[in-house]
Amino acid sequence: MGGQHSNATGAPLHYASPRLRKDGLHEANALATQFLQLMKQVSDGRKVDILDLQKQLLDSEREKGELQKTQGDMESRLQAAVEELKNVKEREQRAIEEYRQQLGLPPMP
Repeated sequence: MGGQHSNATGAPLHYASPRLRKDGLHEANALATQFLQLMKQVSDGRKVDILDLQKQLLDSEREKGELQKTQGDMESRLQAAVEELKNVKEREQRAIEEYRQQLGLPPMP
């Protein structure tokens, strides 16, 4: 019989009756070895899960940073386009007013 917490740092607890150790030493050793391997796999599995999650988090944070940079670039380009459209509109309004004056029409309200 054996037991160990998956977060334990010390050796596992186990017990084999004196009769089992006497009559089934090989089986008791095999059972203890299998138990130790199982606990190692459980512990290693948790570490692998944590490492995978950390990698996913780092990848997500890097991608988020790239997306934020792209968003900032796009917002700057959009702002520049809006400013250019305002300038074009103002030039067109001035041209219209000049044509109206040339034609002798009153200014637009």
